[in-house]
Amino acid sequence: MKFSNKTYDTLKWVILTVAPALMTLVSALGVLYGWQNTELTVAVIGAITTFLGTITGVSSVKYNQNK
Repeated sequence: MKFSNKTYDTLKWVILTVAPALMTLVSALGVLYGWQNTELTVAVIGAITTFLGTITGVSSVKYNQNK
């Protein structure tokens, strides 16, 4: 799977910046406010982030092979 430069840059920003910040925010607020299933929510965000990181990495490898 190949992504355009804009898509790749957006995914990379989400994976490296937004998702970890969101996980930290949900985790901290969940503890402070006693939200139920905070751990589950953080785990789901982490799993999605890992999936996106993997497909982005595969795209990057394919792009660099075709240069």
